[in-house]
Amino acid sequence: MKKYLVINEYFLPGQSDKSFTKTKVIEADSVDQALSRDAYEAVAGKSDWEKAVQEGRLEQSTSAVYELVSGINELGDDDVKRIL
Repeated sequence: MKKYLVINEYFLPGQSDKSFTKTKVIEADSVDQALSRDAYEAVAGKSDWEKAVQEGRLEQSTSAVYELVSGINELGDDDVKRIL
């Protein structure tokens, strides 16, 4: 299993320029599995953030998923971004 740092942005509907960032570490075999676990938490989670998304009061976007050992953003575009 690898550890992935998942960075999600939360914002009011239609106002993505004013966002809040929430991070979490997820253990998974692949980046796809980490994203699946994160998506499941967004749908079935009970935190205030997740409830607000479920009720439509907030929108959520995953902006990055870093594999912690390499520091590579697995969602990155052509420019490989690292956190180190």
